[in-house]
Amino acid sequence: MYKMMQKKTSEEALVEAYIPKDSGIVANFLCSKPHKIRSLGKSYPGYKSALFFKAVNEVVKDYDVKAIFDLSYGQVVSPSYSYLEVGRGKREELLVTGMRFLIKDKKALAAYVCPGWGTVDLYMSYNEKDSNISIEFMEKVDKYMADNNFYKGEKIDAAGQFLPIPELDFDDVQLPDDQKQAIKVGALDFFNKKEIYEKNKLPWRRGMIFSGVPGTGKTMMAKILMSKSQSTFIWATSEMVNYSSDVKYLFSMAKELSPALLILEDVDAFLSHDSTVDALKTTLDGMNNVDGICTIICTNYPDRIPKPLLRPGRVDQVFIFELPKENLRYKILSKIAEPMNIENKDNVLKELAKLTEGLTGACLKELLIFGLLLAADDNRDIILEKDLSLALKKVLDNLNIVNDKIREIDVKALLIELKKK
Repeated sequence: MYKMMQKKTSEEALVEAYIPKDSGIVANFLCSKPHKIRSLGKSYPGYKSALFFKAVNEVVKDYDVKAIFDLSYGQVVSPSYSYLEVGRGKREELLVTGMRFLIKDKKALAAYVCPGWGTVDLYMSYNEKDSNISIEFMEKVDKYMADNNFYKGEKIDAAGQFLPIPELDFDDVQLPDDQKQAIKVGALDFFNKKEIYEKNKLPWRRGMIFSGVPGTGKTMMAKILMSKSQSTFIWATSEMVNYSSDVKYLFSMAKELSPALLILEDVDAFLSHDSTVDALKTTLDGMNNVDGICTIICTNYPDRIPKPLLRPGRVDQVFIFELPKENLRYKILSKIAEPMNIENKDNVLKELAKLTEGLTGACLKELLIFGLLLAADDNRDIILEKDLSLALKKVLDNLNIVNDKIREIDVKALLIELKKK
């Protein structure tokens, strides 16, 4: 539909970027010669796609819509619609690729919407003497998006998709009480202290690292924070953070939706690239204003944490999710086993807690589930000690544990060494 002539780098910048290839159709509607047609465009971040298409849909209600269509190789074809989320639990059919011919106050405007490369785009063609109708249309779209931003205060991923909100509490994760309290204060209570930061002329931002081997509760804690947070919650998984441009995108998104809790989950591959690490550390405490954002970086490999990130002001706290000790293993087993019918439950769980040194909470859960399934396969409602013994052997075999245990990674020592370098 459009031939690209020049495009500026800023996602939000006004760009005279596209000139209609099928200018004859547009020129006929505008009653103008092709060389007297002006084109103006604007790109919006991809996560706002549903909001953008909804905004355009609402704004055009104030215009006389003469035609809606798309063009393919110079031929008029049907426009494309999608059924998009316009709020939690709300969907609407919206035009996502197509041209609208609009009339208002005897002025004509051709408005084209389409997805771009990581963006959603609006391009308008109009008579050179009627530039005000184009600017007015764009301003109305921007105002609608600002006044009706249904992402703000929500729980979403980096693509703007609404996340299911779990019903979880801090009691649902078995970690030391002082660690849970420190996370709660740092990641949730932080948002209630804006006045304290401003009064003392301090940047209102926070950076944290959750570090520990898989299965120690990092993701569970992130889900609890999602459940409890009153701020916008943005969850970016490893496949969403690969390049330095992704860092800019995420923090721009978090800033617009702030106050926001930004979770970067399992970004170990991300931490191995100097350019992306540089982008992250300079964003956390550089010239860009990231006030109102609490950033939590989750990693399975504490030895891969780049030293520059550990500086206060970038990362203020590092939380180590250690392999549970015996008393904590017993609490984890007891919590998971609450609805289960286990013969001599308390004594069996205490014995299991002794035998499972080096296992993560996720492994303990798998142990009990497998024991439950062994009993069900034998047509029993009660789980016997022999079921759990077999289940423990299976879990240990699956993990390829030498001498029936795994050795705990000394993450604290690793962090101390990193800070020394």
